[in-house]
Order: sequence, then C-alpha cells, then structure tokens
Amino acid sequence: MGVFILTTGGTDLARAEAALARAGFTPSWQVRDGGTRLLLCRKLNGEGGEVVTRQEGEFACGVGTLIREGKTGAAALEGLLRTFDPEVAPWRDSHGSWCAVLRKRGALHLVNDRLNGAKVYHDSAHRVFSNSFVALCEMGRAGSLDDHGCYDYVWNGTVHGTRTFLSGIHTLPNDTVATFRDGVVTFARHDAALPTLPDGGLDAIADACLSRLKTLFATYAGLWPRGIRSALSGGYDSRLLLALLLDAGLAPSLFVYGDAADLDVKIAKAICAGEGLAIEHIDKEAHPPLPPERFAAGLEADLFAFDGWKNAGLFDDGSDRRDRLSRSGGGQVLMNGSVGESFRNFYYLRDGRFGIRDVVGVFHSTYDPAACTAAFDSEDYEERLAADMAAAVGVSPHGRHPRAVVEMCYPLVRGRYWTARDAAINQRFGTSLTPFLEPAVFGGTWAIPLAFKSFGRLEARMIARLSPRLASYASAYGFAFDAEPPPSYRLAMTINHWRPLWLRRLSYRLRHRHPGRRPYYLRPAYLGTVIDPGFPFTRHLFRPERLHHGEAFNRLCTIEYLAQRYATK
Repeated sequence: MGVFILTTGGTDLARAEAALARAGFTPSWQVRDGGTRLLLCRKLNGEGGEVVTRQEGEFACGVGTLIREGKTGAAALEGLLRTFDPEVAPWRDSHGSWCAVLRKRGALHLVNDRLNGAKVYHDSAHRVFSNSFVALCEMGRAGSLDDHGCYDYVWNGTVHGTRTFLSGIHTLPNDTVATFRDGVVTFARHDAALPTLPDGGLDAIADACLSRLKTLFATYAGLWPRGIRSALSGGYDSRLLLALLLDAGLAPSLFVYGDAADLDVKIAKAICAGEGLAIEHIDKEAHPPLPPERFAAGLEADLFAFDGWKNAGLFDDGSDRRDRLSRSGGGQVLMNGSVGESFRNFYYLRDGRFGIRDVVGVFHSTYDPAACTAAFDSEDYEERLAADMAAAVGVSPHGRHPRAVVEMCYPLVRGRYWTARDAAINQRFGTSLTPFLEPAVFGGTWAIPLAFKSFGRLEARMIARLSPRLASYASAYGFAFDAEPPPSYRLAMTINHWRPLWLRRLSYRLRHRHPGRRPYYLRPAYLGTVIDPGFPFTRHLFRPERLHHGEAFNRLCTIEYLAQRYATK
C-alpha cells in the first residue's frame, strides 16, 4: 500500500526513510508543518503516492487502495477531502484497505479504512505514526518484547487489540480518527455502523448478498476493466469470485497454486478447460533451495517487503516475495477471496448460546503449554484474548451470547486482525482488492439462519444463482455446488458441529505432539546465518525445542529475528 510516516515534535525519520528507499519504497511527497513532518512513499510496483492539494494549505494523501463514490486514486482523495468533517464518521461510501492523512481546518487528520484493517502503528509517546511496523522499528521505537503479544502472534499468527509483540509499538483502536493540532494529538471515536440483511428464505438471502456484491463488482469493472488477477481452486470462495467477475463483464487473469497432482489444481484446470478460460499453474516448490550464504540477504528483503511479519512467519525461501511482485506488475490488480467464510459456518459450531471464552476454546486453543516456559499462564492468556475479541464485536467477555455473536467474530476478529494483515501486505506490492472483507459485503451476515450457512448451502446457492454452469463443476469437497451436499458429507459435518468443546481444545496439541519435518530454511544451517540460535530474547517465554508446529516455530523465529535486530531487553 506504499508507506506513510507522520512524526511530531521534530522527530527525525531519516533512518526509516533511507531503509525504505533501499527496499524499493521510493519517496513521492513530503511536507513539514512546524514540528510535524509527513513522508509518503510509493508501492513496490511504483504505483500510489497521489496527493490532492487545495487552497489555504489543505491537502489529502493516502496509501493503499481507497475507493470512494465509485472513484479511486486522486479522485477518491479529492472526495474524501471535500466531505471530511472531524466531527462525523468519515467512512461513508468508501471501500478498500487504506490510510489517509488530510490537512483541513488548520489541523492534520489521520484516518484509515472502516474495518481498521490497514493498521496504523504508533509509538508509546504518540510522536510517530505510520502504516509500517518496520518503520517504527527503524526509528528506535521497538522497546522490549510484549509477552502476551508474543504468545498471541506465535499461537494465532496475528496480534489482537491494540498491542503488538513489541512493547514500544501499538496500533490505533478501531473506529478512531487522530487529529494533530499545535503539536498535540487527540483521538476521536466514531460509530462505524454496519449494514443489515433482510429476513427471508435461502433464495432471498442469497439474492440480497449477491446484490451487494454485484454493486461492488460493477464499481470494480468501471475502475479496472482489465488486468484483474485472481486465484482459482476447488473451494467455494474462488468459484464465487470467478462467477462475480464474469457476471460483471470482466475477463480475469487466473492462476492456481500447487503441485500438478493436487486436487485444487485439477479442478481449477477442469473448470477453465470447460469454460474456455486460460489459467496459469504456479508451483512455488518447483525451484532449487536457496544456498545458506544467500539466506540473510533474502530475509532482509522480505523484512521490508512484508513489513516485518506475516501470518505464517517471515522466514521463507523468497518465493512469496517474488510471486507477489510478479502478480502486481504491469498494472495488474490482485483480487483475493478471503473472508468468504462469512457466508458459511466457519466455526463449525451448532446453534445455541456461547461465551466468548467458548470461541477462544474452539478456535484459539491452538497453543501448547509444553512449548512454553513457566511464564505462560493459559488462564490469563485466554482471558486477555477473550477481552480483545469481545471489544472487537462490542459485547461483554463474560456470560453467554446468542449464536450470531459467534458469527460476528469471524469478520470482525479473524478478518480484521488476521486476513486484513495479509491484505495490507498485498497493498505494499500493488493494487489489491479483497471484496469479501468489505463491511458493506459482510455486514449483517451473522444474522443469517445457521441452517443456511451450514454445509455451505448459502454460498453454493449464491454461485448457482449467479452462474449455473460454474456451480455444476466438481469441488474439492467431493460434490458440485448446484445440488445439496450428499448425506455422508452432512453427517460428517454434523458430527463435527457437535464435537465437545473440551475435545476441540486438545486437537492442536495432539496433532503437534511430535516433531514434524520443517522447511529447509528453518534448519540450523540457515537459522544460524540470521539469528543467535540460542533464542536469547524469547527463551524466557518459549522452549523452541518443544515447538513442533512449523508455522508457530517460524513465527517464533520471526520475533527473535526482529528482537535481535531492534529490541531492548
């Protein structure tokens, strides 16, 4: 999404500016206003960096992809600046993952997207603000490790609430606009009201959801009539994306990940062959291993490209960075189908009343106390996580809530903190769209009857009503989307829905109780080139030798790498 850095009190940002420029984020604009300085950098593919100026020093600049009133780029910024009122919620008729800085009425205002998906990081003293986590690290704002933030990231792949895994770096709360005037920053909370869906039968609700999506895709078609690039697999979400793209008159550039023998690859190729569509097959594993002596340079490139951390951890062989760069070149627009599970029963829970701690137990019990030191308190860990989740959906962390509250947790917690992180990273490479992550799309989906969401009935019906032909192809679930799932599938899912909560808590520990095979770049010969393998910063929190899950170990290595580079003990 490009990068912005806003500093107050004369804070120097030269080191961060130089590091970002070396990594490919070229400066496009900067302004000084007394002791305040603003730096704006383009995306890695050279896009972005638009600025709109008006009389009396008013301006608007942004990073990410802002869509407002059917426009994007400078035209969208102009609309935001024209209508912005610090006393009013600024998200009307806006879409995308974005941050913007505006000067209006003699003050600077910092605002981001309606979901708060494009996070704004700041230091403890409120003197540095940026959409780049690494920028604050480069400016010496890291501090020491935040213990709970470390546990949250290692076990969940993200950090919830307003903390990070570094004690000196925080994020702005949801629904917040920051205003800078005369060297003082203030924060205003606004109601980001979400839309609702009408009651009705399966077809009526499917049509209501499709109406929202078709309106959004008509906007996409007007802005990007060609060049949209999207993955296709054997699942629901990519099939629905393809149906929406074709319905909008768009001809997407399709690709599929995996080995040639993978079911997703076979299904995607079969669909494209049947529909006369071209598809690119990408096998990320089909390249030689990176030599250990080149690993450190590649990891440093990843550090800045991915802004310090990814959901699965920063460490890899460079293929992810190369792939995202290739998907963003030549004016291509990447479309991602994440959060389509808002139309399904993501948590595989039966109907009834549940507490937020139940949701933690079902989905966030992906931790193993045996891999932690005595510093880990599972009760405290779950209580803090439940408090962050409850705040995100606007309920109490205590007591039992209607089943719809559980459904709210998917877009407003999982989407906001996990998926949105990957969406923000995609924006660093080029223009990226995540339509199912839009509040205008998922708002109210938590009130859809669970019987419609279960077994994928609603999303399958949406695909079938939009494109019967696409619905007729086989899926990775063993059936096509133009008919009810077979009894055997429904029985297996029903058993899963009724699986006791205490048993679900044990699933992660049972699956990862023995060491598994790790990628070559997580082996000692590679780790030793970039970190002290004794894990001096995180050893008081974890027992690395007992951390058998590959992604969790990758995330631990990520924290250790960043801590050894930036943190204080």
